[in-house]
Amino acid sequence: MPLDPFNEIQVKLDKFIRRYYLSALIRGVMLFFGLGMLYALFWVFIEHFFWLPSTGRGLVFWCLLVFETFLFYTLIFVPATKYFKIKNGIDNQEAAALIGAAFPEIKDKLLNTIQIKKQGDSELVLASIQQKTLQFNPFSFERAVKLKDNLKYLKYAIAPLLILAPFYLFGKEDSIEKSFKRMVDYKTTYAAPPPFFFHISNNTLQTIEGVAFELGVDIKGDVIPEAVQIQFDNQTFFLKTLNSRRFLFEFSQPKNDIHFQLFSGDIKSNLHTLKVIKAPKIIGSKLAIKFPQYIKKKNTTVSNFGNITVPEGTVLSWLLSAAATDTISFIEGPKTDYFKKNGDQFLLSRSVYADLDYRITTNNTLLKNHEILDFTVRVIKDMPPEIKIQAQTTNALNESLFFYGQMSDDYGITSLSLNYFPSGRKDLRKTIEISNFNKDNLDFSYAFPNNIDLIPDTAYDLYFEVFDNYPFPKPNSTRSGVFSFSHKSQQTLKSEQLSKQRNALDGLEKAFSKIEQQEAAFEDLKQNQQQKDALAFNDREKIKAFLERQKQQDEIIKNYNKKMDQALEQIDKDTPSPLREALKDRLARQNKQLEQDEKLLNELKALAKDLEKEDLMERLEDMAKQNKSKQRSLEQMLELTKRYYVKQKAKQIQKELEALGEKQQSLSDKEAAENTSENQDDINKSFNKLAEQLEQLREKNKELSKPTAMPDTSIEERSIQNDQADAKKQLQQNEQQEGSNKEQKPTKKAQKAQKKAALKMLQLASQMAQKMSGGGQKQMQEDVEMLRQILDNLLLFSFEQEVLMQRFKSSQGQQLEYAANMVDQKNIRTHFEHVDDSLFVISLRQPSIAEKVNKEISNVYYNIDKSLELFSENRAFQAAGAQQYAVTATNNLADMLSNVLNSMEMQMEMSPGKGEGDMQLPDIIMSQEELQNQAGNEQKRQGEDPSSGSEGENKEGEDSSESQKNSKDTNGKMPG
Repeated sequence: MPLDPFNEIQVKLDKFIRRYYLSALIRGVMLFFGLGMLYALFWVFIEHFFWLPSTGRGLVFWCLLVFETFLFYTLIFVPATKYFKIKNGIDNQEAAALIGAAFPEIKDKLLNTIQIKKQGDSELVLASIQQKTLQFNPFSFERAVKLKDNLKYLKYAIAPLLILAPFYLFGKEDSIEKSFKRMVDYKTTYAAPPPFFFHISNNTLQTIEGVAFELGVDIKGDVIPEAVQIQFDNQTFFLKTLNSRRFLFEFSQPKNDIHFQLFSGDIKSNLHTLKVIKAPKIIGSKLAIKFPQYIKKKNTTVSNFGNITVPEGTVLSWLLSAAATDTISFIEGPKTDYFKKNGDQFLLSRSVYADLDYRITTNNTLLKNHEILDFTVRVIKDMPPEIKIQAQTTNALNESLFFYGQMSDDYGITSLSLNYFPSGRKDLRKTIEISNFNKDNLDFSYAFPNNIDLIPDTAYDLYFEVFDNYPFPKPNSTRSGVFSFSHKSQQTLKSEQLSKQRNALDGLEKAFSKIEQQEAAFEDLKQNQQQKDALAFNDREKIKAFLERQKQQDEIIKNYNKKMDQALEQIDKDTPSPLREALKDRLARQNKQLEQDEKLLNELKALAKDLEKEDLMERLEDMAKQNKSKQRSLEQMLELTKRYYVKQKAKQIQKELEALGEKQQSLSDKEAAENTSENQDDINKSFNKLAEQLEQLREKNKELSKPTAMPDTSIEERSIQNDQADAKKQLQQNEQQEGSNKEQKPTKKAQKAQKKAALKMLQLASQMAQKMSGGGQKQMQEDVEMLRQILDNLLLFSFEQEVLMQRFKSSQGQQLEYAANMVDQKNIRTHFEHVDDSLFVISLRQPSIAEKVNKEISNVYYNIDKSLELFSENRAFQAAGAQQYAVTATNNLADMLSNVLNSMEMQMEMSPGKGEGDMQLPDIIMSQEELQNQAGNEQKRQGEDPSSGSEGENKEGEDSSESQKNSKDTNGKMPG
């Protein structure tokens, strides 16, 4: 398609239109400036000569604003919008008419061409337009608009400048500017300058409360008034005339700020304010005297105090009431303290130990040290105690020194001690506190050595030392004279000493094994009482001792719970941890249970004298059963807490690895001036410390009964250390070759080694994070499967127990079958131990399970053992009851685990992929088929050979015990 020939004409028309509006915009700017300024100057001159009121100035201001806005819109805004084509301007036909008027050669030709264009795009039209275009080529349409024609409007812009020029040339621009300011600030009332005005000669209108102030007024201007008056507080006074232009007035003892105005006739001054500074004054004073407790004197308070005398260590509290006071200073020599402010009350406390000369001054923002008061405190010093000793040697078999002493002090004695040491060896001095002296008469008697362990055949020096109750900073003391004593050795003393040492060792061993020995002690106690019909006095004393040991055991558990709770509080507390919260919650419940046990224990101790043997032993058996549950719970808590610390330490190391990797990367990107071997060496040392911590953590992890999943990163660590060593070596070479041409080559090698080390550290941190946090959903699934298997085994155990109960009922009187049934009962107990082992392991990963099932597990063990004991005593009826209790506890346990299983399955559905998994499931769960097969084999073997069944039971019991020991061993230290 051929090009449209009209496009060329259109381009030229557009240029004409833009130039047309550019000319209009230039013209509008000059007219806006000229006319706007002339209009503003007109009203400025009106205001200058006539001092219009506020209403008139406001009307003028808004008229000026409207006029200037109209001019701006008409002369500048409209042409500008059309120039920038924001609004539509003249169209092509109007432009063609203007161009035709400017160029006679064109006339209507351009207009006709535009009209032809509107008829269509036929070939005939295009040919006609093409012909016309050739005719218009010699003409530049823009030349139709002559920008120079706008110079005629320049006179309007220059006119206001010519008017303003004389004012600024002769320094009278102030009259124009002030008139314009009054016109703009039309809301403010302005008055025409008076023939004279009042000038206050005082530098500041400020005085202190109660201090007279003399006001000086000078008259400025052409007219001199006959008198000057002042008005304040609705009162009018005449000023004192010194001369025709000088007047005075005195404000006597002003209390508050005074607002005043000077006037003479109709001439008034502006409103002035005499600022009265509030004087800081003390309007009330009290001194509270708190005597030290050791002098046992009643405290007192003194109003309007002065100089005082007090004992050493007295606490003085100054309570001052003050007005218009910001601070009150307490000045003691070169030292200055400040009273504590509370409203209008000021308080300061001071303990005095020496004479005190002090000054109290008042201050506020404007006045410092306005009121000054000087005082003195005299202090009575505490005197040291006195002691007089009389000594006499006894003639007993063991020669001793007998002492009688008399003590005295101004306020009282707190302690008396005996110090002794081998002669010439004061470094071996020992001290014995003597507390049985007479507190009223302050006398005492003492026999030395009085069973004190002394070195045989050794001479001793000894003296008494008495302390008074003076507490600042420690009691005064006085020593008696030194006495000598020669100790003679005897074989009996040596024997007693050996006996004491042995008893001390026995007590220490008991302290370490209280928890383990308590269960054995109860078994011994129970065995002894089974052969007696009633409890004798000695038996009840043994029970009391057993209860006391039980109390000590509970204290051990309570103290250990406290330590674990404190440890949980200190590790990563700002980071939420469900495991930590679960452990803390469990510790709280365990402590609550210990408190309940303590109350029951106290009740049992109180009733031990009155309860019958059967009731007392039954309660003791219940307590022993609770002990097993508590011991099991403590064992689980130990293991869980150790695992928690291992995880927290691993997280800490992982974060430090990330930070160190980023630091290594940042160092590799720095210039040679900062990337030095010294900085690299710091990073190397930091990584070596982390590597050591990792190794220690791996060792601590191995100490767990089931170590967490922790990667062995020894190879990666050595690789990082090699890269860091290489980087350090290259940097050292670079520093030695500084200034040579080979400077850059080692730097690049060092940077490469640094980047490799940084990347490996970040990868190592990522590997640790993934390993420690992975496997959540898989572990939850494994726990669910384990619980299902445990439930199956519990049901099998319950069924076997019920079948065995029926067999016991039907075998009464048949000794062989009765014995075989007891063997089966032991085997069933062994089966339950496998279930217990599995529950113990899963409780380490699901803390909520452990506390719920411990009680029922203890009940199962207790009742099975009880039934075996009763069966062995041919008490079949009571044994059957114990078996039934065991079945009930098993069913309760199965019900609890079923609820937990449902909760875990719901959690898996609601939160897939979450959890913490780091333990491999132990292969200790016996399948239902294995249990059934083993039970069947045991029955067949017992039927064939009862004795072999007993051996198998014993062997299996030993294996189970060993397995349980291995799975529950939680000894070891927590990682730091």
